[in-house]
Amino acid sequence: MKITIISPSMGKVRGRNYVKTWSLEPLNLAVLASLTPKNIEIEFIDDRFEEIPEHIDSDLVAMPVETYTAKRTYIIADQFRAKKIPVVLGGIQASLVPDEVQKHADSIVIGNAEQTWPKLLHDLENHNLQASYTDQTKNGILQHTVPDRSIYSHLKYAPIKLIETGRGCPFYCDFCAIAGSYNGSYR
Repeated sequence: MKITIISPSMGKVRGRNYVKTWSLEPLNLAVLASLTPKNIEIEFIDDRFEEIPEHIDSDLVAMPVETYTAKRTYIIADQFRAKKIPVVLGGIQASLVPDEVQKHADSIVIGNAEQTWPKLLHDLENHNLQASYTDQTKNGILQHTVPDRSIYSHLKYAPIKLIETGRGCPFYCDFCAIAGSYNGSYR
């Protein structure tokens, strides 16, 4: 089985280079890769720096949806779904407005992926993909996961390795969706 993980771009202009200072590894997708069993092949495409092939040989396309990448993500998702390749979408946007995100996906992940991603892949292998997977662990200690950065080997990111020390936020700033998607909790 093979899955394709795509990091959607924001503000990419065809024929022009992406903003160099934004060339950081998408840590969340390395976490997904580490949660994926070794018998499943992973293809990683960063839409910011690579063209997405028109045809891919994959059993699933997975993408995170953030508010600022939603429009581009939905375009990509709709294209693959039209080709009968199942699409799963997750991320903050899927947690905040699941009904909107569901319109562009065969399955969505609401909340954190650590508990839901292995179940989703198991269901995919057994041809029983559910419409949604919801993380039931709201508080407590995060599961320790070492990101699998090998999916980035073909790309040249800025020489900065991101790490995660916590998740969520107790402050409801007007400009930010993180506290809302984690109900003001911080772990």
